[in-house]
Amino acid sequence: MKTVVAVRDVNNPYASPNPGFAPPGRSVETEPVGEVNYALTADDVIAFNLFHLGHTREGKLSSLRHRLLAPALLTALGVVFFRLGQPTPLLAFLILSVPYFFLSPSLQRFRVRRQIRRAPFPRPVARVSVSDYGLSENTADMHVARSWKLIKRLLIGPEGAFFYVDRNVAMIVPKWAFNEEWQYQSFVENARSLASQAGVNLG
Repeated sequence: MKTVVAVRDVNNPYASPNPGFAPPGRSVETEPVGEVNYALTADDVIAFNLFHLGHTREGKLSSLRHRLLAPALLTALGVVFFRLGQPTPLLAFLILSVPYFFLSPSLQRFRVRRQIRRAPFPRPVARVSVSDYGLSENTADMHVARSWKLIKRLLIGPEGAFFYVDRNVAMIVPKWAFNEEWQYQSFVENARSLASQAGVNLG
């Protein structure tokens, strides 16, 4: 497997490359090592958060709480008014709660995108590598190495691979950072294999 270097257009950090992979002329291959270099973008973090909300138990519970909390509060407030002899607010709150329940997922996705795009991107170029020990991330100012036993699970989304270090936090390896599909698949399978040798099933 090769080391792959891929950096998105710095003049437009929010732009997506061609579907799936880095655009022509913006990535090169160097010596064969099990690692990949890339600068994480807002699109990558958004893709992870949306995938997490829709495909994990923790994300689905968070979405459910988000959908139910406001209607529950409005209904409780309406009941208070009803007991005070004012039934109109209860009816109004119930009417408002129904569309909110169905629109809540879209509103939550909108808030996720808006919040992430306010953060500084792209992030510094990172070198992410897999080894017998675990998963490592290196930038000019930081070095983080996690043993395989600290990686909770590996989930594969449409936009990349997510190595969870906590129930809601993951190291993001975007698919676009690889020149070819086989390189991305090789990186993922190599991670699973190394973790398995360390006694860890990433799923």
